[in-house]
Formats: sequence, C-alpha cells, structure tokens
Amino acid sequence: MLIDDFKEFETGMTYPSGYRHDQSLGAAKKRISEAEIFVLDQDAVAMAAGVALSKPSSTLAALPWIRLPFERIWVEFSNRELREAMANLGSPNKRPPATVSEIVKTGFLVRRDKDCLVIEYIHEDKVDGRKMIDLCPVYMTFDLDTPDILAEEDIPQLDDFKLDTMGARGRVQRHMKAVHEDPREAHADKLLKSRYRWVPHPDMAIVRKNLVAMAGEAIAAEAEGNQAREMRLLVNLVLIPILILMSCPNAIATHAVSHEKLNKNRRKKGKPELSDYKLVKMSLSKSRRRVVEGAAVASGARTVSGSLVMGHFKVRKTGVFWWNPHSRAGTIETPGRRTMVTR
Repeated sequence: MLIDDFKEFETGMTYPSGYRHDQSLGAAKKRISEAEIFVLDQDAVAMAAGVALSKPSSTLAALPWIRLPFERIWVEFSNRELREAMANLGSPNKRPPATVSEIVKTGFLVRRDKDCLVIEYIHEDKVDGRKMIDLCPVYMTFDLDTPDILAEEDIPQLDDFKLDTMGARGRVQRHMKAVHEDPREAHADKLLKSRYRWVPHPDMAIVRKNLVAMAGEAIAAEAEGNQAREMRLLVNLVLIPILILMSCPNAIATHAVSHEKLNKNRRKKGKPELSDYKLVKMSLSKSRRRVVEGAAVASGARTVSGSLVMGHFKVRKTGVFWWNPHSRAGTIETPGRRTMVTR
C-alpha cells in the first residue's frame, strides 16, 4: 500500500545547502500514522469517477451531507484503475505535453477544520522506471458549507460556440457538453471550482527555499501551480465523490483488513509493521448479487460490476442515497452488452 511505502521510502535527495529532502517528510508521516485508513478497490474508484461526472448542480446539493467518518482519514487508490475507469466513461486520457512521470498511486490525508476540508496529497510516481514518493508542495482546502443558491437571475447566458471535446465520448462528453452548454450547470461548475483554495505547504518551506536558490522563484511557483492543478483534478475525480458515497447509507461498504499475523513475524524480524485498513467496496447484498450475476450470465455479460458502478446518487431532504440502475421498481434489469475492465 502507498501508506506503508511512504512511511519507509527515502528519496535520498540532498540539496547544495546540505539539507536532506527527506527531513521535510517526517511530520507528514507522523500525521498519516494517526489517521484511519481507507483503501478503494477498483469498483469503488469507478463509482467515484462516475459520481464526478454527475451534474455539478447535483454535486453542490450533496456537499452539505458530507461527513468524515473519523477526525482524520487517509484515502488511497490506484491511478491506473482511475485511468481505466475514465476510459470506460469516455475519456481519451491524454497526457499533458512534456510529461516526464506517471502517477502510480495517490493518497489524501483529510481532516475537517470548521467549514473546510483540509487536504494533503502524497503521490507515488514512476520516473524513468524508478519509484518516487513525495509530499505535494501545496495543501488544499475545500469549502463545504458556503451556501450556493442557483437562482435563475444569477445564471448568466452562455455565448454560442463549438465545443471541442478533445476526443471525449460517452458520459465524459455528455458531462462536458452540460457544463459548456447548460447555463445552470456552467454556473454550478464555477461555484464548485470556487470552493478550492491552495497554499504552499509549510512542511515544504525549506525545500521551496532550496529550489528557489537553485532554479529561481518562477520555477518554484510553476512547480507549485502544476501540482495544485493536478491535486485539484484528483480531488474532484475521486476524493469529493468518494466522500459523497461514504455519506450514502447504501452505496459502499467497508471491510476491515488486518495484518496481525503477518506483523507478528515482521516484528520478530525487526521490520516495520504493515497498516491495518478498511477496504472500500461497492455495497451489494449476497442475495442481490446472486440475482444480478444471474442476469449478467443470461445476457452474456462478462461481469456485472461495471454496470453496477454506473448508478447515480440522489439528494433528498433526509440525505444522499445511491440509486443502482438494477434496482428500479424492485426489479433487476439485464445489463447491457458492454465491456468493462474491472480486474
């Protein structure tokens, strides 16, 4: 897991001043060790990606229901699984120009401070075939409680223009068209983006000072801006959606994973213990899974998981609820013939 790899990983970098980069990571490692750990499985990642492509107005309506299950939580997932989920939803998954690394895993350390989520970002990258794990040089806040009212008089008219979907298709394309062509959704999307704020991470102040000395202020600011944009994209695609799903009573389930026996042997050998964690999975009762899998077999579908995660949430006066496309009107619908990569 990323959390265990980060605790043990050392970059080995030393700046000309003599300062070791790894000295800046100690406080973050301590904070993470105090958090409750959640690891998303592939279906949970796909569910989050699907929720991220909901109408922005729906996401705004769901934000007041978000509750952290613990004071401080760690959420990690595989970026490969996220890319697969986005591809299934229609994303071309284009890499930005001049990209020199690939994100392998992402971890978010999250706590609530009054009306805001405070988010730290740790990422594992593959750089020229080598593993690199580091703390993002910025941290982000996301405002949960600012009231957003989509009053008609506040919604501007959009100028007509041809939307370039950049090779997008399916649900991704529909989401982009809604944001660009529906004034209400365009305004809601703008309100959502206004809730994000980022500032330089205080733990990385000395690292920044050394980078400025080596490359100049402009390079340091550019690096922070690039990582802030990357962080916001991943928070938007996975973290906020999974927190919405965690707030639904019927969307996901958690399974406790313990390394008690393995850690007993690791302690004897003087090795660091592995972290116990909660595996976040799609919630589906055994009886319903049997019925749905039967429908999948009858239709010739390879797996039912891909169809199930394409449900959607609805906001009601009493909370947020997950609506599975296979449970409308108390019936099980036959999954469509589509290939979904789930494992």
